[in-house]
Amino acid sequence: MLNELTKDFINDFSVEVTPKVFKKNKHLIQNLPKNTHIYIAHIEGFKSSDMISAAKEIVDLGYIPVPHIAARQIKDKESLADLIKAYKNESGVSEALLIAGSNKQVYGNFESSLQLINTGLFDSDFKRIYFAGHPEGNKDIEASSVTLNESLSLKGNFSNTTDAEVILTTQFCFDDQKVIDWANQLVIDGINLPVHIGVAGPTKLSNLMKYSIDCGIGPSIKILEDNFLGVGKLLSNYSPSIFLDSLASKISLTANTNIKKVHFYPFGGIKELLNLYS
Repeated sequence: MLNELTKDFINDFSVEVTPKVFKKNKHLIQNLPKNTHIYIAHIEGFKSSDMISAAKEIVDLGYIPVPHIAARQIKDKESLADLIKAYKNESGVSEALLIAGSNKQVYGNFESSLQLINTGLFDSDFKRIYFAGHPEGNKDIEASSVTLNESLSLKGNFSNTTDAEVILTTQFCFDDQKVIDWANQLVIDGINLPVHIGVAGPTKLSNLMKYSIDCGIGPSIKILEDNFLGVGKLLSNYSPSIFLDSLASKISLTANTNIKKVHFYPFGGIKELLNLYS
């Protein structure tokens, strides 16, 4: 059960689904507050048509779609332009999360979200552009020639050349102080972008451990192990209420924080997320 301070803090949250989860849980998703931002996760194997169809249905239900546009799944600039045109023509998409995508296979000319923005196709006609933030680092970027800070700085510079608002949406993490320290360091480094904090939604612990490992969650996974795991507990459920209460309390004491919003990764647990919020 969330306290009132936390409920106020998470008001106007966003949520992430795959096209498959959206279709399966459409009857539950309709209970979210209208105009909620619903990110459409790009999972390898889904077709662009699945993403575009989900975006249209999300608009029809009264919500705001934020599709992932994964650089490594796009052949070239022409293909990217066609994808953007399809999103706009069929569902009026004006917001998108730009990511590198899976590093298992590069399908075309793009390997990073920086290369996507360098095409100039996101300089106008978008209301908001989101990039991924990684409070615990990102092995993919760390293995490249561009450091995490350099990458974030370049994305911050992009905010000066685009008509869109530029926002960082983070990977989920289980250490609220690490999240706050990371966000504070952005300001110190001159990266003045609003931050939406990724939060793992209520789900079975076994599911959460699997997703945490798949997503490369760093040292904070030990907090999950120390506080929630034990003999027989893998079949029980995880709730982010302790994390959220602590985060909300600390942020309430911070003047002019760059942390503006919470973004939930429900891992299919839409019903459980609605119960947490209610």
